[in-house]
Amino acid sequence: MSVHADDEAFLRASRALTGIEELPPFLAGEYRERAIAVSGPAAVSALLAIPTPDLLTTIAATPAHRPVAEQIVMLWYASATIAVDGTFTFGTTRQYFAGQLWSVIQAHPPGLSGGYMGHWRYPPE
Repeated sequence: MSVHADDEAFLRASRALTGIEELPPFLAGEYRERAIAVSGPAAVSALLAIPTPDLLTTIAATPAHRPVAEQIVMLWYASATIAVDGTFTFGTTRQYFAGQLWSVIQAHPPGLSGGYMGHWRYPPE
């Protein structure tokens, strides 16, 4: 599956922001579009234009980049964006189940057990 150049830039920045190398490329375009919808195309483009090795230090030194970076991290971990009023907007079911949060906390997404009836009463392996 080929990834669009803008999506590849989004993936590079996302890897640096989340600290996760193995992000699902099929979500890059969807998350980039959602980040643009919340933060605006100019803000997202400005963040993606920062060279990856300088990304974190540039964000720390330039407060204007921080809200976009936060949106990107929220998208990958929780499939959510946060509006100015604090309202969370979650993505599709596919995005929710692909959230990186679940692997970090070593749990399954609520609503998708993947286990047999009663499996929850036993401690994880």
